[in-house]
Amino acid sequence: MKLEELWRAYHERLDANRLPYLECKACKHRFYYPRMLCPRCSSTSLEVKESDGRGKIFSLTRIQKKDGGRTTYGIVEFDGFRIYCNVLEDGKADVGGDVSVAFVELKGRKYPVARADA
Repeated sequence: MKLEELWRAYHERLDANRLPYLECKACKHRFYYPRMLCPRCSSTSLEVKESDGRGKIFSLTRIQKKDGGRTTYGIVEFDGFRIYCNVLEDGKADVGGDVSVAFVELKGRKYPVARADA
């Protein structure tokens, strides 16, 4: 697949509220961000797959804003790959906690975020 094809496959899935990832056919390494080569073995034999959308928080950072608001970012593991994303929470999120994927739209594009499960 060419990079343009990977991006198109990603955005088609994101637009349908599904979380895509790549899996290397050579070494089975899974990763999120589209690229032409496997970051583990440099193979170009890649396949676009979809996550079930359930994951666990690997790390978490909360940023307190001057206006009293708070933004939470995390590294979340879904189906053997990790993504860095916003974590939507009401103080419930913690490292090791369960999350499910949700999507937000920004400037006409959808992006995955993690929603802390109750």
